[in-house]
Formats: sequence, C-alpha cells, structure tokens
Amino acid sequence: MKGSVSDLPGIAEDLRCPLAEGVTPRGSRPIKLDANELPFDLPPGPKAELVKAALEISYNRYPDPEAWSLRTKLAERWGVSPQGVLVGNGGDEVLQMLFLAFVAPGDLVLIPNPSFSMFERYALAFRAKLVKVDFSYPQLELKVEHLLEGIERHRPRLVILDNPNNPTGQVVDEEGLREAASLCAEKGSVLVVDEAYGEFYGKSAIALVKEGFENVAVVRTFSKAWGLAALRVGYLLAQKPICEAVKGVKQPFNVNAFSQRAAEIMLRYGQWLESRVMSIVYLRDRIVNAINSNLTLFRARRSQANFVLVETPLGEEAILRKAEEKDIKLKVLKNPFADGCWIRLTVGLEEEMEAFVSLCEELERDNSARREHLMLA
Repeated sequence: MKGSVSDLPGIAEDLRCPLAEGVTPRGSRPIKLDANELPFDLPPGPKAELVKAALEISYNRYPDPEAWSLRTKLAERWGVSPQGVLVGNGGDEVLQMLFLAFVAPGDLVLIPNPSFSMFERYALAFRAKLVKVDFSYPQLELKVEHLLEGIERHRPRLVILDNPNNPTGQVVDEEGLREAASLCAEKGSVLVVDEAYGEFYGKSAIALVKEGFENVAVVRTFSKAWGLAALRVGYLLAQKPICEAVKGVKQPFNVNAFSQRAAEIMLRYGQWLESRVMSIVYLRDRIVNAINSNLTLFRARRSQANFVLVETPLGEEAILRKAEEKDIKLKVLKNPFADGCWIRLTVGLEEEMEAFVSLCEELERDNSARREHLMLA
C-alpha cells in the first residue's frame, strides 16, 4: 500500500510487533477503532497476579466501602492525602457523583462544544441548564478567552472540561486551566477536569489541587491507558470540601473487591504503562502524518489523546457501509461546524491502522468513480 504506516521509520521494530508481550492476536475478531480502548492486553505478570487475587477474595463479603487500600496507593502515586482521593465505578460514576453533589434542577452547567457525550447526558438527567462554549473552527481550538467569557457571563454551578478533549484530542494548557480555576473560584463555580486520556498528554490539573484550589476536581480512570476498561475503576482527586460533598452522595459499595484489587496491582506496573503510552503516542503521530500525506478527502488533526480526529466531506452512511464490509468498527460523528463527518479514530495496532488507511483509500476511489459516472451521465 502506497504510503502505508509500515513505511514510516522505526514503526516495524517499535509497533509492528507491539512490544510483543501481552498482545492478543486479532484473528477473525472485528477491528475495534471506536471506543478509545487500549489495543494491548495485559502482560502475563499482572494477569498472573490478578488470577491469584481472584482466588483470595472472600466473595461472600462486601468490598471495602472506602476502597482505602487503593485510595492510599493512588495518593502515594500523586503525592496527595488519601482523604483527597475517592474511587468510583469508572470515571462515569465519578462524574455522576459530582452532579449529585453539586447540581440541582435549574443550575447552569458549562461544557465545551464538542465534548464527552456524558457531560450533556448528565446535565439533561439532572435537569440543569446547559451552556456550551464552541471550539473555534477551522482551527479546532477551545479558546481560553471564550471559556472565561462563558464563566464570567453565566456564573455556572459546574464547569466541566475534558482535557484532552473528546472527540478532538485538543487541550487547554496549564495556564488556561489556572485562569479558569481562579475565575471559577471567584464566581462560586466548581471546575471539573476530566483527564480520562491524561496519561497520553503527560500534564495534569492535579497540580492545581495540590496548590490548594478547593473548587477543582480532577477525574481519572483505569479504563484507557491502564487497560482495565472491563473492570470499571475511576477516581477523583480534590481538596476536602469537594471530597466531603461527594462522599455524602456516594453509594457504599460502589466498586467491587476484584476491581479494587486489580487497580492496586496495576499501579505496580508503571513501566508497562509508560511503554504502552509511548507506543500509542508514537503511532498516533505517525498515523496523522500518513493520512495527511497520502489521502485527499481525509484530514487528521494533531492529538494529545489515544485517538485522532479525522475530518472528511464524505457522508456517514458511505463510511459506515464500507467499514462494515471491512469488519472495522468506527465512531463517526456529524461535523458540528461544517458539512461532512468526523471520524474519532482510536489508535490501534500497526496492522489496524493500515486497515483504516486502506479503507479510506477505497472510499476515495469509490468517490472518484461516482463523480466520473455523474460527469458522463
């Protein structure tokens, strides 16, 4: 394939056989590029520990309602007090608890547009009034001045930012987050920073929590970079006022015993995490180059997450039909700012990225043939 991912320097050694240990062959399974999951299975070491842990759990007993052991280890990892850490059944539940703690019907909730779909879903479920701050387009950037204007004007109860943003992969930098946190404190707003993809960015708003911002809540997860999507473990880092409010609405046994233990085990495999993150970042940046260098109807945006936003003027139906033919699962969204679609492309294994590029090449050939037919008709 002309201009394939495999032609890129260094790709064969680093990613074609992606760190070998812990990789599950795809076989006849669909190529899943739609859910931002880690493409690598866990390596044998932690898997063996998980099996051992599963045999040691007393299944007739409830899990620790405080998840104290896991909270202590997370606190050590981030250099905070265990009282400043709470654990949830995935990042989604942590977000839900924040809504329960701080949002009443009629309250204003401010989010970027676009952003993680659960933000809007929770706002609607809690009968909040939603305020959206649009990304600038075609730059595809959440301008800090627009964010601050929204906070100043609306004085929302909750401001929620996914950083990196889903689906764009863009970020608000550290200084922008600090300005937002300061203005939120002045206006009585809670700033929630959802860092589900934070490991791929390498920077965190946790620094603001450690500096003493009592109105900042950082949400993280084990589902993405840590590869524990099946077990649903998320966590909150915040100062005492937010943690106490969230504890007041938390279900007592919200994270099962095995998931708690699995997250603890994985925290001991920091080097594994770092190597996987490096691999994903390496391939992410190169798939962007491959798409932009070799395709004409697809444009890939630079990203700080484990996915890439690909823009195309082609329609959703044609893309999904071709993807189904190829047994590739894609997340296709309507472009909110222009005609055409966005494809939020999960960064997968090298062979999976090649399959996506091949799919796009076929779509371009089909489109060219259709245009020629119309011209001759």
